[in-house]
Amino acid sequence: MHCRNVSLRGICATLEETYNIKVSYQTIQNYLSRYEQLLTEYMASLKPQFSGKVNIDELYVSISGEMKYLFAALDPDTRYLLCTVLSQKKDYKGARKIFGELSKVVGQGWEKQPIRQITTDGLASYKRAFEVEFKTDRHTSTKNPPELVFGAGIGKAANNNIMERVNNTIRGREKNYRGLKTDETPMLPIFVAYYNLMKKHQALGKTPAAAAGIKVPTGKDKWIQLIKQADDWQKEKAAEFERMYEAPK
Repeated sequence: MHCRNVSLRGICATLEETYNIKVSYQTIQNYLSRYEQLLTEYMASLKPQFSGKVNIDELYVSISGEMKYLFAALDPDTRYLLCTVLSQKKDYKGARKIFGELSKVVGQGWEKQPIRQITTDGLASYKRAFEVEFKTDRHTSTKNPPELVFGAGIGKAANNNIMERVNNTIRGREKNYRGLKTDETPMLPIFVAYYNLMKKHQALGKTPAAAAGIKVPTGKDKWIQLIKQADDWQKEKAAEFERMYEAPK
């Protein structure tokens, strides 16, 4: 319900009216925060098949009454939302931050360069950040930099419509939330999990994760399946850590 634009108080009302379960909106918030942490770590471990193309865009969000910007990167072929980052301003730092996060997600390195093309709008910070991230910074530059399609927009040969539609979806959720309360709000990570793993994309006929070759929950109780998958992954990760550092007998 949270991902389908139902407010926290609306969720409480539905639970009481339908199931005779009385809970406070803070209880719902606590559950969301708990699963946000689990799903964030699990989503970071997934390895989607990557087309090599990326669309990047930014939109403003209100957090505790303060204007901030959400940068997001999307694979246009699978519609998989690769990463999102929050920035204080719509500037070079924010653009550099999303490029850096994208590079980590797809495994970009000096020799290995899976990114072939990046499409952005006409925000000047993208061009500067791109030059530094992929060409001049000795820590992040790559042997074969991707192509930057800069200034994509309406009426031009290249457009960023796919990313704009995702932003509109996020905007609709943020409006219903009446502004995000903190940088660590569970809305964004849980929305990414919902968008990638749960919500069937109309144009694809399947979820972005399925299009990207990731096993997704099917049938009934898909959220419960997803949480169990994430929990099993976390337990296996903890067990592997213990085995790695177990004192020799």
